[in-house]
Amino acid sequence: MQLDAAALASLSRVPGFPSRTAPFPPAPAPTLAPLPSFWTAHYTSPFQDTGATDPLPDEADVVVIGSGLTGVSAVDELVRLHLASSSSEHTHEEERPTLRIVVLEARTFCSGATGRNGGHLTAYPIARFGTLCARWGVDEAKRAVRLEEEGVRWVLDGCETEGWAEDVELRSGKGTLVMFDTPEQVHEVEAQLALAAESGEDVGQARWVSSADAMETYGAKTFRALVVPGNTLYPLKLVTKLFGRASSRIEQVAATAAAGRRSPVSLDLFTHCLVDAVERSPDLRPASQPTWLVRTARGTIRTSHVLHATNAYASHALPSLASPSFSAGQILPTRSQMLELVPSTPPKREEAWDNAFSSENAPRNSTYFFQRAVKESQEGGGEGNVQGGEILIGGMRERVPGMEWGVADDGALNPVVGNALRGAVGEMFPSRYGHEGEGLRVGMEWTGILGYREEGNPMVGPVYINGEKQDGQWIAAGYSGHGMPRAPLCAHLVASLIYHQLSQSAAASASLPSPPFQLPAYFPRHLLSTSDGVGRPDTRLDEEGEVEGGWLWVRRESVRAEEMRQQGASRCESA
Repeated sequence: MQLDAAALASLSRVPGFPSRTAPFPPAPAPTLAPLPSFWTAHYTSPFQDTGATDPLPDEADVVVIGSGLTGVSAVDELVRLHLASSSSEHTHEEERPTLRIVVLEARTFCSGATGRNGGHLTAYPIARFGTLCARWGVDEAKRAVRLEEEGVRWVLDGCETEGWAEDVELRSGKGTLVMFDTPEQVHEVEAQLALAAESGEDVGQARWVSSADAMETYGAKTFRALVVPGNTLYPLKLVTKLFGRASSRIEQVAATAAAGRRSPVSLDLFTHCLVDAVERSPDLRPASQPTWLVRTARGTIRTSHVLHATNAYASHALPSLASPSFSAGQILPTRSQMLELVPSTPPKREEAWDNAFSSENAPRNSTYFFQRAVKESQEGGGEGNVQGGEILIGGMRERVPGMEWGVADDGALNPVVGNALRGAVGEMFPSRYGHEGEGLRVGMEWTGILGYREEGNPMVGPVYINGEKQDGQWIAAGYSGHGMPRAPLCAHLVASLIYHQLSQSAAASASLPSPPFQLPAYFPRHLLSTSDGVGRPDTRLDEEGEVEGGWLWVRRESVRAEEMRQQGASRCESA
């Protein structure tokens, strides 16, 4: 059985997402008094208030709005690309202009969703493979899997090669236990995994756990559970490390540069600098000159390229993202809530969970959580004191009418959600913490603002306003509560596009040829931004050329992809 376009769209629509006719205004500015998160309360980044009172430059080559995982990953990649290019060119290096990168943050460094999330780093599209096939085709489903797996691998590899693992409190390879309460839920995921296996995907790392084994091993009360590869870390510390690496690379190059030579890159961060608007410059300038005006209360910056990396708040500077005429591309601020639960009796290290958990049992018990590592301190010369073991749990917004859609205030809590979170762990693990969670006390409680899109996919690429491409404006936002595994490589793609255009301009000025852009083979085309906001599996960037490894690679597979898409739709419908 084949599904029509409307049925296909409904397959991947985010449950409960408001109707396209529901009006929501553009996102407000982030509140100036957000509740402290566990991450911001227990660690102060050295970049927390960097540039808070410094004067803004008049011009920059690239302005990045937002200092979370997306913005900082893009900066890290831009610096890497430019330094690699500079080191490979041996003539007229002294004539190369400095690449000026400016990062603007409305509040403190990394104080948005990245600094307020649950600390999970898990790729999970394999369990939605059938739905992805039905909606986008098998090749796009494979790319969705690759994007997340490679994004996670990039973080893990970086932590290993840079020696960050301990500093960012990375716990890798411990897995995530996904719990299901009904046979219907289990059968659906089994069908998704079966289609993934038929399509050549490796599903061997996904392992089913019976109800009895889940109780014995984890103390979990569940019908059945699935263990998938998963990791946890301290997100604020990770982003701090990434920004520090970009800065250190620049400093190292500057320190070894010959006397009198300018640095190939400059990087400046300005916190407490809200961007209210991005406007086209009224001046008639060559394409290589700054064409955008980034407006802030502290001044205006002229720039050639702007990256909107503000996720839930993207429509504050881009109000068109909230326009009814652009409903398919809408990014809707949505409040999520987190709770710290502290065991009354500190657990022994061998008794503490070292894996992560999630429960996909909406609306009764949809949560995600993990227990922080238990450590023993020998301070004072006496017996070891147990530290850590806090459980950080989030979710349960389904318990609230309206599900917190459109709520952008992370300076307040929802008591209904908070009460549901308080009882969730006891309900799922009664043998360990009692049905009412008697063995736990509440520590910190905070909220964060997620950026949701109708089908749960981020928007990545050029900005469109009223159907027209805004050359030099870029966006990577709308991760829909699943940004940690997707943001790094989405940011890398936009950074590559920006650098490609900068290189083209430099080549044109020198009358040199410039090759076309090649979209990485792993990147899902349905995530690329479009003029109407609708994701499509055959979207093509203007920067791409007719080259092997780019568009032709996808086009050659298009017939088979369409056949597989229809097969996936039929299987999903029958399941």
